[in-house]
Amino acid sequence: MSAWARVKVALTASAILAVFLVIPAFFLMIAMAVNLPGGGEAPPSVVSDLFSMTGCVVAITVIAGRFRKKGVLLPEATGFAPREMGGKDAVRMLAAGVGCGFALSALLNLLPFPAQWMESYDAASLAAFEGEGRIVAVLMSVLFMPLSEELVFRGFLLRTLLKGFSPRVSVLAVSVVFGLMHGHPLWISYAFLFGLLLGWLTLRFENLTAAMLLHMGVNISSLPGIFLRESEGYARIAANPLLLWAFLILGGGLAVWTLIGFKGLIGFKGLAGFKGLKDLPSKNAVKRETGERYQPRHVKKHAFKKDG
Repeated sequence: MSAWARVKVALTASAILAVFLVIPAFFLMIAMAVNLPGGGEAPPSVVSDLFSMTGCVVAITVIAGRFRKKGVLLPEATGFAPREMGGKDAVRMLAAGVGCGFALSALLNLLPFPAQWMESYDAASLAAFEGEGRIVAVLMSVLFMPLSEELVFRGFLLRTLLKGFSPRVSVLAVSVVFGLMHGHPLWISYAFLFGLLLGWLTLRFENLTAAMLLHMGVNISSLPGIFLRESEGYARIAANPLLLWAFLILGGGLAVWTLIGFKGLIGFKGLAGFKGLKDLPSKNAVKRETGERYQPRHVKKHAFKKDG
């Protein structure tokens, strides 16, 4: 593929990201106006969450509409195929996400991060769940954000970049952007690493549903820590290195053990970093050099139209 063709792919990906950033930001500006004195009666957190979700839905609709005009439907553009993942597999993936989340929380408390970082991290984590809008915040964290973020990052963005770049470069680029989107230094660090895992899973499964479920599991695991943050039990666990190591080992073990249930996913080949990803395009009969689209398994029966 020529350098100019790759530039066009990068510009398309940038446009997708811009839409997902600008439209929700515009809706949040409207929410701020609603929250001015004399505005709506709903609590500010509820208003902000609802407007943010609305902005994300509009942004994803706009992006999907652009793909539809080129003859590419949402399953083809994102790799979203929930029917291909059975109930048991879905439960295992959720459990793997919960294990990853517990291990990550323990690791954050074990590593010697600056105290100021940890304080600001705790404050930012708790802020979204304070007040009367807790139910909306939980639904947004557990359901809406995993769905919307995966559709955009491991869906539209990743599939677009795969048309011009290798799987390694594509996953790395999406993970960097995904990390930077989270703002706080700690969130940036673990969101980047988490993004690598989500990208790897998406390509290994050839199905965006796997990343969505794992993302949901990680967010679910954070809820006990958020709602029990002020309890004595949580303080004892956070101050006890042995208990933190136990959570790290048990959480990581749960994640690995549940992922082992997926044949071929875990093993010397499956966990060889991104070494195994270089063969994925050939497995799907995709040749980026010819300009063909990255074609997930579940949409092989659909014909892809080449760009322009």
